[in-house]
Amino acid sequence: MADQATAIYLEPQGLFMRVRYRIDGVLHQKTALPPNLGLPMLSRIKQFCGLDAENSSRPQHQRVRAQFNATAFELSLATYPSVWGESLALNIKYTRDAALPLKLDELGLSPLYLRRLNRLLGHPGGLLIVTGPARAGKSTTLYAACQALNLLSQLIVSAENPVEQRLPGVLQGNWTPEAGDSFAQLIQSMGEMNPEVMMVSGLDTPEAVKACVELALSGAKVMGAYQSFDTMGALQRLVPQGLEAYLIAAGQTAILSQRLVRRLCDLCKQPEIPSRESLNALGLRAVEPDAYTLWRAVGCGACSQGYSGQLAIHELLVATETLREAILARRGSAALRQLARSQARLISMVEDGYFKATQGLTSLAELQRVAFVNEYDADSPLQAEQVVSICLGEDPAFA
Repeated sequence: MADQATAIYLEPQGLFMRVRYRIDGVLHQKTALPPNLGLPMLSRIKQFCGLDAENSSRPQHQRVRAQFNATAFELSLATYPSVWGESLALNIKYTRDAALPLKLDELGLSPLYLRRLNRLLGHPGGLLIVTGPARAGKSTTLYAACQALNLLSQLIVSAENPVEQRLPGVLQGNWTPEAGDSFAQLIQSMGEMNPEVMMVSGLDTPEAVKACVELALSGAKVMGAYQSFDTMGALQRLVPQGLEAYLIAAGQTAILSQRLVRRLCDLCKQPEIPSRESLNALGLRAVEPDAYTLWRAVGCGACSQGYSGQLAIHELLVATETLREAILARRGSAALRQLARSQARLISMVEDGYFKATQGLTSLAELQRVAFVNEYDADSPLQAEQVVSICLGEDPAFA
């Protein structure tokens, strides 16, 4: 708990049991235990959390709610039988205090994307899909959006699996397999409440996607999380699962993609002048590479690694009529990306991350570790200096 780890891994390695923590998205070895200590500990954890401690030959999964001192959290356990023996992964979700309001301007959005997202949420109806890999902060973004819309004049209903944070004023539905109905059925039942806003924690099945589209077609605003590698991939996978009907109806569709990078420690970060080569590696073109001072991680007693906490890098795509027609015509990824850049004025995740690096929030090394460089963006490049002005919201062409 003191290390704020989001996952713990117990991994047999033959002569020892390796214990690793995932902190700020990166794995760190914590210790190595001899088998006579590691194996009984793994078995005891399984027993305590309701898994079959006697069976180590098949994968098992379980969720457990727990509390340590004043910190409440949920453990998601998974075992896996490897050639070295049974391993265990414990993913930790900390229960956030409902008394702490989530605000959109605390998500780390650039001024440009914060303005665009506020404009989207201010319109009635529409479909907003927050996408990214696992543990990329999608739920945090959805909760912040719900909080921004949480007004006395609006009814907000959610279908969640599970509820990660209680939001006063929101009717939160907590789905469990024991309830009998499927998650898609819980989603459909939200429409019976006739709400203005609906939120779905995960569009994990075609049935869930179809149910959300049907609700959005009714005129309500629907927001949901979808696990995907990138923006265009999410679009192309969602269309055959039910999104096509909403696009045909010309409903407002937006996809917010995000990933988490580590935040630089303010106590020890050091300035650096980026090389042209390091910018080129990220697909960034700079007239003057030293126009902006960037920062690098050093490490100190407060952070040890040069980083403290995480922040998201984003790209927000709002479908235009031209892009909508191209999606329905099943155009390829290259054509869709080019239209997103030219018609929808998309700022890429790498460009958004570069802007945050110029603000001293993260490093180029983190962008290289996390960000996906889309090869099609080279067809419509922006100069690095231009990116900063656009992300600050200073370019009227990118309103």
